Amino acid sequence: MGVPNNPNVNNPMSFLDKLSERVGGFLDEVFLPEDVAHALHKASQAMQREDYDAALRILYRTHAEHPDFHRTHHMIGMCHFHQEKFDEALSAFDRAVEQREEAVSHLYAGLSAEQLGNAHEAQVHFRRGLELSDAAELEFDLLFGLGRVYLAQGRADKAVRELKKAVKARPDQSEATVLLARALLQRSKLDEARKVLERPGARSAGQPALILRGEIEEARGHHGQAREAYDKALEWEPNHLIALIGVARTSLALGDHRRANECSLRALEEADEEQLPEIHTLLGRVNEAVENRQRALECYRNALHLDARRPQAHLGAGRILLERGDAETAREHFQGVLEMGGDDPTMRREALVGFAKANLAGGDLAGARRLIDEVLQEQDKPSPEALHLLGQVALESGDPAEAVVAFEEAVRAAGERRVDAVEADLRRALGELTFDWELPERLDDSTDVVEVLRQLRDFVASDPRIDHFSARVQQMLATLNSPLSVAIVGEFNAGKSTLLNALIGEEVVPMGVLPTTAHTCFIQYGPRKSARVVRKDGEVTEVNLEEAKRQMKTDADDIDHLEYVYPHPDLRSVEFWDTPGFNALEDAHEETASRALEEAEAILWVLDANQALSHSEFEQIEKVPNGRERLLVLLNKIDRLGPADSRGPQVEELVDYVEENASARIAGCFPMTAKEALAHRTAPEDEADAEALADTGFEAFRDFLESRIIERSGRIKTLEIARQLHDLVGDMTEFQRALVDKYDQLGGEAASLRGWLDELADERPEKHAKKEARALEDRFDFVLTGIEREIREALKSRGTWLTRKVLSEEDQTFILDLLSERLDDVLNRSRQTILADVDELEGAVAQRVGPIIQSLPLGDARAMNRRLEGFFDETRMLKLLLEERVYGQLRARATGQIEAAGQRALEEIRNSGQEGPAWRAALRRLLPDTRGHLNRELAAWYEEFFLAACRFSDRVQRDLHLLKLEAEHHFDVSAVLQLASD
Repeated sequence: MGVPNNPNVNNPMSFLDKLSERVGGFLDEVFLPEDVAHALHKASQAMQREDYDAALRILYRTHAEHPDFHRTHHMIGMCHFHQEKFDEALSAFDRAVEQREEAVSHLYAGLSAEQLGNAHEAQVHFRRGLELSDAAELEFDLLFGLGRVYLAQGRADKAVRELKKAVKARPDQSEATVLLARALLQRSKLDEARKVLERPGARSAGQPALILRGEIEEARGHHGQAREAYDKALEWEPNHLIALIGVARTSLALGDHRRANECSLRALEEADEEQLPEIHTLLGRVNEAVENRQRALECYRNALHLDARRPQAHLGAGRILLERGDAETAREHFQGVLEMGGDDPTMRREALVGFAKANLAGGDLAGARRLIDEVLQEQDKPSPEALHLLGQVALESGDPAEAVVAFEEAVRAAGERRVDAVEADLRRALGELTFDWELPERLDDSTDVVEVLRQLRDFVASDPRIDHFSARVQQMLATLNSPLSVAIVGEFNAGKSTLLNALIGEEVVPMGVLPTTAHTCFIQYGPRKSARVVRKDGEVTEVNLEEAKRQMKTDADDIDHLEYVYPHPDLRSVEFWDTPGFNALEDAHEETASRALEEAEAILWVLDANQALSHSEFEQIEKVPNGRERLLVLLNKIDRLGPADSRGPQVEELVDYVEENASARIAGCFPMTAKEALAHRTAPEDEADAEALADTGFEAFRDFLESRIIERSGRIKTLEIARQLHDLVGDMTEFQRALVDKYDQLGGEAASLRGWLDELADERPEKHAKKEARALEDRFDFVLTGIEREIREALKSRGTWLTRKVLSEEDQTFILDLLSERLDDVLNRSRQTILADVDELEGAVAQRVGPIIQSLPLGDARAMNRRLEGFFDETRMLKLLLEERVYGQLRARATGQIEAAGQRALEEIRNSGQEGPAWRAALRRLLPDTRGHLNRELAAWYEEFFLAACRFSDRVQRDLHLLKLEAEHHFDVSAVLQLASD
């Protein structure tokens, strides 16, 4: 809101006629020569006729003959003043006061300087006039002038002081009363300004009082009452410019755009060049309010063309250009507002927000963030707009977690008001915070599983906190792309190795009555027959098959596993695992076999037909996942039940037994003799007997293995990997829950830290400041006691009893230097006490934050540790400021008082005749006001320290909330878990 021109501020001529009547009696001057007195009398008569040229001719002629009379210079000044030749008038009044200082000459000199815009010179003359003994009759005029000058200088505080005195001297003077109300308005003392306008002296002011009442009500936010006052002012003068602008402005605030536009256009017709920029700005605001943005922009540009220092026009133009996508030009307008400075915090915040939006639109995210931080620091309560903008910057910076927090805070700050744009951005941030899964509807085939695993691989690689799951994902992908793994398991001596050799058609792995298969043997495809012995220390040795057999017997304890390579075409799509028996002599062998049940994709469970499944083996079979798809039970060694043509019933009975107890858990049960099958398969071609091979049961088993297992290996792998995927995602979900719980718990600890700081901040600054002030006063008393002792020593009689007791110049210098030195020492020790207390507080903060940092993952811990280091940097600066703000001022005051009054105090002590209270009183005057200063400045310094500590605590809480939020959304794998569970 602009301050309209006030005739009482810029043109004090309105009361000069009354003034002239009242000051005529002050022009008498004693001992005037008769001819001079006669000339001055004739000049006075000419002035009364307002014939100032005639008066000046007489006065200049008299001045030429008699140049040293004060009254001549004064009357010359009066003539020029009434002719509004204020330069000549001021010169004449200056010559008058050089001849003889009188209040009336200073008054008119001040009025002349005021008209010339020389506020400082006017202030000097008005102030000097008040100091003169003859100023009683002119007191009001001088005070009124001083108040006007102070107000013109922007010193409303001093203007209020002088105008209150003026109104007290002349309560009926309406111009002074109105001007006092205006000064109070400029100091934002709105209620007091209203009360001043209700005084009888202001009621006669008419239109100026009504306009001022409108401005006061407008400043209070009472736009309806303000417009009513402006409307009443228009009743006095329908086209009064200031009243028209006031009605337009308040109508705009009330949403009455038609009236606002009408009054603005009327004001435009009445305005001179000085008021045009404000009216064009107002028209721009009206058009912007009705969304006529093109016309609004034209109005703003017109205003800026006339006066480039129009912050509201810059803001309006910046807003419109930003909407149009011209971020660069908009930024120039917002930057222009900030460069102007000004006292309106609302405009400054709007400029900062607009500047930040322009930077954001232009891609300068760092610049936008810096400006928003500045806005948030200046606001006691963050606005929804600033928080929304903070979230937008965070989102564009790739930090959706921080964006979510900012958007949530913006929604809360908006209260019941709906903020659709914020809520839309919040949904977008939550979407970006969550991993962008593109999952198939089901895991029906390996292609679907591979796609999920690839997304899961990218997911775990996106954050170091979950990259420990990466190996499992990579392993599952490798498994899907590798041959089908078929584990051959069973008790020792069930014929597992024989079965494997029969499948390959050659004795590849060792066979015998001893448990030589002490390790898992992997049989894989390769271009030539060979074996690799992998030892526990990681050494790999490639040997022939015979050497592998030998090392398995001789170096069993050193071997981890063996890999047999064989150029059999079936091994391109399948690899066999020959495992130790369940009933081997060593526990390690059984553990290896059990692990194969978990890890292999298909299982051939080999049983000795003479030792049917035991209860424990049925329990193990029940635990095999997806056994219906991948587990075959082989009843080996049926040749021991008799010849092929007679063992049928026994074999059938064994198969029925297995199927009755395990059919729901297995893919099939096959009786066979692997030994005879191996013999027939390795026999020369001319000796092969197809019928005999069929009697071994091996062919039926192998056909089923190829058609239902090997050819369906993709399905088996899919089922197995899906099972592993379910387990993995379950583990990841548990990890996520634990991480969320941890962040939640740590957030509680950070909140506890803030509560502890709040308790200290409520009582510690004032309490410690008072405590240290008392301690410092006690130390000062001790210092003064020592100084008194030194003075006594210096005042001891020297020579005869007639010798006068004196303090020599050397004694005085020594005592005052000693006092200064000891005061400095006391102040330094006090400062060290405060620093020690703050160090203890810092240590307590670090002690409370330390466990939080130690509980965080490494990356988060490093970030939090940097946050703590930032707090220490801030408090380090505060410690440096402790000397400047608190103790440096005390030290400077003590030094100044000692230098200015030290010798006088010592002289007073010497003249007092005896020591005692008089000595102590004289020395105390050399000390600074310790109690008042520390109670104020040290308490304020402590408050600033706690503000820094609380800001740090808030940032820790915010960081932990961000981490929790990120863990809840970014690490969410519930969609994958649901898919793997179907």
